[in-house]
Amino acid sequence: MPGTINRNLKLLAEKNGIESRLTFHTTRHSFTDKARRRMKETRNISIDDIRSALGHTILATTQR
Repeated sequence: MPGTINRNLKLLAEKNGIESRLTFHTTRHSFTDKARRRMKETRNISIDDIRSALGHTILATTQR
């Protein structure tokens, strides 16, 4: 499945003039970083919300 996602991300990047390499891995980390920053700024989101969105069962995995 990540292979299909990566191919689609590559197409989206090309169509939108994005020169950076987009992959499932990088977009997942970008999402997590934005969620973490939002959590610190607004307190509207918790680390448990991020854990759940990422599909982690162990909180320590998310915290790394």
